Amino acid sequence: MSSPSRFDVSAAKGLCAIDYAVSNAFENPIRVWVFASPVGARKRFGATASAFVGKVLAPGESSSVQLNLPRWVSQPLSHRVIVIATGDATPGKFAWIDQGLRGIESAFDFARWADLRERIKSEGLILLSAFHEINH
Repeated sequence: MSSPSRFDVSAAKGLCAIDYAVSNAFENPIRVWVFASPVGARKRFGATASAFVGKVLAPGESSSVQLNLPRWVSQPLSHRVIVIATGDATPGKFAWIDQGLRGIESAFDFARWADLRERIKSEGLILLSAFHEINH
């Protein structure tokens, strides 16, 4: 599993949505949390399946999150895509991640995320993050 820290800037013209796919390249199942969170003071994306939590992916399996874009883009739209993964599929063991991520994709709370990120790192989970900007 790998990720750039920054995606190439995308042009909004003709773009109605963006899908970000996550694939399991390991030999065993993994549990994955993925979300795309707007960067800035207000949410400017439409209602989407912009997150999934604690999903188990079999080897070679993929899943995606989608951001629906507004019909008219008059200013750049920025967001961060974050992936958390572990090979430990123990049911309920990572409920603290589910709880910590609840609602974060629509209202990114940097203080809450900083605490959650530190625990994710201390537990030895995989954490990937990438920034993406869409220009008008």
